[in-house]
Amino acid sequence: MLWGDVRVALPDWFTARFPARYVCARLFDGLRSPRTALLGQLLSCCTSVKAVRLFLTWARETEVVDVDALLAQYSVRTGSDKRWMSHLADGTLLSLKPHGIATTPIQALDAALLATNPHD
Repeated sequence: MLWGDVRVALPDWFTARFPARYVCARLFDGLRSPRTALLGQLLSCCTSVKAVRLFLTWARETEVVDVDALLAQYSVRTGSDKRWMSHLADGTLLSLKPHGIATTPIQALDAALLATNPHD
């Protein structure tokens, strides 16, 4: 499932090669007022544990959403109870715990979000 802010139709060549559907929805009504129900649905559908952990960590750090309430209400794949660790291109160690409890400064998370390969 692909999400976006603008209503569009996926081209036939794309859906023939990549079975997907597109949903138009606004995720945020402003940075400080996320649409929690929609975020919960998106996280529930997300198959990338790294992406989920990055989002949960960012959400805890910025306090943009109540992560504990989100996790209590939605079934979110966070992987095992072990942390995931990796060195970023600048040498910073990124460590992501299952429920978004950061052990890395927010600047490293910003860099990781930009550098994350969605296919990992």
